[in-house]
Amino acid sequence: MDTQEAPKKRFWKRKGFLYTVGILFALGIIVSAVDDKNSSQQTSTTQPAVVQQPADTKPAASEKVARGEEGYIKGKSGNPNEILTKTQADYDVFVDTLLSKDTIGLEQFLLDGRGFGVANGTKVLVIGTGVGVRQVRVLEGEHFGESGWLAMEYVSKNK
Repeated sequence: MDTQEAPKKRFWKRKGFLYTVGILFALGIIVSAVDDKNSSQQTSTTQPAVVQQPADTKPAASEKVARGEEGYIKGKSGNPNEILTKTQADYDVFVDTLLSKDTIGLEQFLLDGRGFGVANGTKVLVIGTGVGVRQVRVLEGEHFGESGWLAMEYVSKNK
């Protein structure tokens, strides 16, 4: 086996996982953005806009974790880990990479250290917010003390 074949085999073994994580993460981001937009805007009539969404994709008001509150990583994808990005700019690049279905770019993104995986159920502190995203500080586990960005619906008050 030559030196170029080993990285290719390693990449193709992880390709299925990366596709699954990427697609499900991107769907969560899109749903979150739609949720934020609809909760802050109303139609020109006196009635609020109504958008039909699957019941489990929109967190209940009591489930949303605000800045300064503790919560837990709770992914909707069924994967054991969720990806946190180091900066909000990295989060935007991560989303663009996922939407472009650029699996090589996604692997390079993670290998460059611009994102890392945190196990579902990990305790976090919300330290920042953005449109559809939360910045969290990891309070337990392998990445204790590190901070990162992820979609807001992946942070829950309940484990």
